[in-house]
Amino acid sequence: LVAAIDLYEDEEPELLLCYNNTCHFQKLAVTSPSSTEFDFHWNSIPSRIVCAFPYILAFTSDSMEIRLIINGNLVQHTTMPRLTLICSKNDIFFATTAPEFFQTRAERLHVDHRIDRDPSISPPSSPHLSPESRPFRLYRISLTALSGLIAPCDRRCPTPSPEPSVGTPDSAAEKPKPYLLTAEPARGLSRSCSSSPTPQPSTN
Repeated sequence: LVAAIDLYEDEEPELLLCYNNTCHFQKLAVTSPSSTEFDFHWNSIPSRIVCAFPYILAFTSDSMEIRLIINGNLVQHTTMPRLTLICSKNDIFFATTAPEFFQTRAERLHVDHRIDRDPSISPPSSPHLSPESRPFRLYRISLTALSGLIAPCDRRCPTPSPEPSVGTPDSAAEKPKPYLLTAEPARGLSRSCSSSPTPQPSTN
């Protein structure tokens, strides 16, 4: 068993079980199981699972896979050498080999050709060519952006005021006052994941 995640939609409990490369989704409060449960399969066996509605993310040692919770459809699959999930409490943080140090096809051919030669007459390899010595990059995925939440914007956007009419005696002395528009407040989610909670916007 890789992960067991309980979900809630409109206060109805749902369960997502992930084992090997299979995920099983099921609504717990509905009597007709034919329309409320299904299975979907990952391309690789994940080591870590993160839920951020409406997506579920699977991490392996060299890839990240994103699917929709509601039907298991594949959204994105990315290969990343030496991928490591760090944490997913507030936002998702993970590390992988820096992109400029990804092994290209030409480099792989060069390495294979060098292995065929006699090691006694070969010069020592550079330490920078070793996969273990290549630098990591840290990446962050915002759960609010992934879930479709937009944080309220504190800035105000001025809009041009109407031009003063020509011939008014005070038009030259008075300056037009800009009208200010406030941003629309963020909308909440209708579903929550208890294993990796999505932060809700604070209300005043």
